Amino acid sequence: MKNAIMTGFVSASNTSYKVELSFAGEGYNGDFDKRDPDDEPLLRLDVYEKAEYDKRCWSMEPVESACTELSAKVSKKEASKLADKLLLAVTKYASPNRRWDDIVSSAIVAVESGKI
Repeated sequence: MKNAIMTGFVSASNTSYKVELSFAGEGYNGDFDKRDPDDEPLLRLDVYEKAEYDKRCWSMEPVESACTELSAKVSKKEASKLADKLLLAVTKYASPNRRWDDIVSSAIVAVESGKI
């Protein structure tokens, strides 16, 4: 069902970061409008890092959350592949000298453009 909107979420993680992709009701102009033929349901990316208080746990809240321009009309398998790519990109761009919004926007652009 290629036109079905993904439900739930998918995640990918390594020893430092976890990313989650989900459909949170967003589209090109804010809330997704299924009546608008030019609108598209978009995936939201949440990024977590290890908790300050216990490095065995992920932070309770994402360190950054952003709407992507990646369609939510994907299977869980396709979304998992996107999550893997986004995790690679977040890990590549993460640096103590960069703000999280910059890291995440760079990761999203890299995946959307096919560079990762």
